[in-house]
Amino acid sequence: MDHSEQVASGTVLLTVNQRLARNHAAQYERWQWEQGHLWWETPAILPLRAWLSSLHEQAIGSGASTLTLLPELLQQRAWRQCVEQDTGLELLDVDAAAVGAKRAWEIACVWQCHAIEGDYLPIDQFAWQRWATRYRRLLDAEDWVDTAMLADHLNALITQGALHELLPNAVILEGFLQLPPQLQKLIEAMRAAGINVSLTTASPDAHVHRICYTDDAREMLSIATQMRHVLEQNPQHNLGLVVPDLHNKRAAVLRAFDQVFFPTQSPRQIAESGRPYDLSIGLPLADTAVVQCGLSLLKLSIASVDSTELSALLLSPYLIAANSEARRREQMDRRLREERVRSLDLSGLLQHLYSGSRLAGALKRLLKTRTRKSATLGEWATRFSQWLSLFGWPGKGMESEEYQAVTV
Repeated sequence: MDHSEQVASGTVLLTVNQRLARNHAAQYERWQWEQGHLWWETPAILPLRAWLSSLHEQAIGSGASTLTLLPELLQQRAWRQCVEQDTGLELLDVDAAAVGAKRAWEIACVWQCHAIEGDYLPIDQFAWQRWATRYRRLLDAEDWVDTAMLADHLNALITQGALHELLPNAVILEGFLQLPPQLQKLIEAMRAAGINVSLTTASPDAHVHRICYTDDAREMLSIATQMRHVLEQNPQHNLGLVVPDLHNKRAAVLRAFDQVFFPTQSPRQIAESGRPYDLSIGLPLADTAVVQCGLSLLKLSIASVDSTELSALLLSPYLIAANSEARRREQMDRRLREERVRSLDLSGLLQHLYSGSRLAGALKRLLKTRTRKSATLGEWATRFSQWLSLFGWPGKGMESEEYQAVTV
């Protein structure tokens, strides 16, 4: 649904995610060109969470709010601190527990399903309740608000009339299939403040049918084949595929589509030619090959690495002389595996290197110049950059995705 005319008149269009916001922004741009305009103000089209953050910044600027919005990284650190302080449990992985606790907190805030104090709870829920109570006290003590509670905070300010001059006259919510209680209360508060809030959803006019497959791999290959067939019939089609748990299935989905759309090409050739499709969830930075290589090099610079990481480093295209010495490094990797070398540090790797390797010079310089004394974050960043440069990381001729990963 195109809301360009309403947006041009001052209506704020809030979407469920960034992708939908970009789509509406592109529609708005086309609409402006069709109207014969050569320039226009940036439209108020953005995801709901981004708008809430922007409104909070304005509330701070006007003096309506005194709470600081805690950045995502510091929120996770605060949760880890609250979990670590719990002496009633012995956890195998504190970081994983903190991540899970934060996620549960976000769900509890959005759906307004906090446990009633004094209720009997299973041991894991009781532990989370202790962490959440400690986390809430920390926010109150420091005058902080997190993203999970930001809507509640703004709701209170709107109800008090503190944001009257900052609010738009009309708001459109687009793409929300279900309104959780937290959002419902925010909408009610805005409407009570005189804002025209409307909710739009796509009309369910699609023909729905079900096909069963024996396994996930066959299912994804079949879907990719069907989508390619549709695009061959009409290349102008815009097709979308909803994949539950895409974060964990990202590699399998991409592999299936690459196999169907580029059956004879390698992953590098596909990346060079460009895919006619993309995934809404990106690959975590630490999971990209070039960043994995960089992290392994930093680990090698101060400690030993196991045989798996060592093999990946020797075969990596992101090191100095990767192409010219590729064959000899493959032979060295095979020799180390045959000798059952389980781990190596810098000195050990230097001893096992073949004669004439350009890596030898890098290892010798690093052994002479590296320092592991305590330092500031900025000084450590400088050290890391110098160490990686000695290895020639990230190499030359990077692809677009690799370049983006390195520059981030």
